[in-house]
Amino acid sequence: AEFITVELRSSSKFIKEYNNPGFNEYLGILRGIFTEGQKAGVFRDDLEPWLTIRMLFGALDEVMLILALSKNKAADRIEFQLNQVEKLLVEGILSKADET
Repeated sequence: AEFITVELRSSSKFIKEYNNPGFNEYLGILRGIFTEGQKAGVFRDDLEPWLTIRMLFGALDEVMLILALSKNKAADRIEFQLNQVEKLLVEGILSKADET
């Protein structure tokens, strides 16, 4: 896990040459959902869908990285950490009209 999450991510050659059609398809599906949510007024319309989806995925990926590399009781805190990510991201992308 450490090699993949730390070493490979740090390699500019890996980043430039990395192409995962399945992952890109997955992000495309999420982008479509987000775009539809924008059209319906659920999500903010001032956010660029592709960048927003990459940030959402990146935040969740980072929490998983912390868990994978942790030698302490990070697993005990995973629910708390994911709730924090959810609160920040979901409340950050909701349309102001949806706030209650």
